[in-house]
Amino acid sequence: MARGGVYDNCGGFHRYSVDERWIVPHFEKMCYDNSELLKNYVHAYQVTQNSFFAGVARDMIRWMDEWLSDRTHAASTLRRMPIIRWTMTAITSPGLSKKRKRH
Repeated sequence: MARGGVYDNCGGFHRYSVDERWIVPHFEKMCYDNSELLKNYVHAYQVTQNSFFAGVARDMIRWMDEWLSDRTHAASTLRRMPIIRWTMTAITSPGLSKKRKRH
């Protein structure tokens, strides 16, 4: 799932996709969806010691801390992500794939 369209470079998983190939994510990210997936990625790392799983888990924790925690009261359960429209030039640009490397 972390290599697909429902996971983005901000960290965390979108709730679902709006296309049949699961490439275009829906704009909502839910705390409870991500918390369940976080447990799975941490467990996958514990079992396999594969650093990819640890990297995904770290990104998810960072995203939850930055976007769902307000540091004064409680955590939010939902974050509506801004809709970003890409041009075909931006998508096929060689620099885009170098912006963020995954483990």
